[in-house]
Amino acid sequence: MYWSSDDSALLVLYDSLGTSLLDSATGERFANFPVTKPAAFATQEIVLPSLRYRISRGDGTWEMWPLPAPDDGPPRESLLRVLSEAGLEMRGVELLDAAPSLAEPGAAPAR
Repeated sequence: MYWSSDDSALLVLYDSLGTSLLDSATGERFANFPVTKPAAFATQEIVLPSLRYRISRGDGTWEMWPLPAPDDGPPRESLLRVLSEAGLEMRGVELLDAAPSLAEPGAAPAR
């Protein structure tokens, strides 16, 4: 276990399973990084204290991957963007697969 550089997160390394990030104020897990090479010998997924990169280790090799920056946009817009990119939609409290639209863009809906 170790702290992020800004003390906002506690990073918990689980050998051969990955790394979890816990909010330092609440103790709630807000990110999980499973190992990318589960069949490799001595595999680890290490998130650097800067929270900007992760290192994937296994079978005597390693790779460094950048992590995406936090989304600072309004929550509603962020959720709509993610749902749209994933092809999902919200109906009440249910998360459902959105059927792709067969209509041409700008065409009137079929009745």
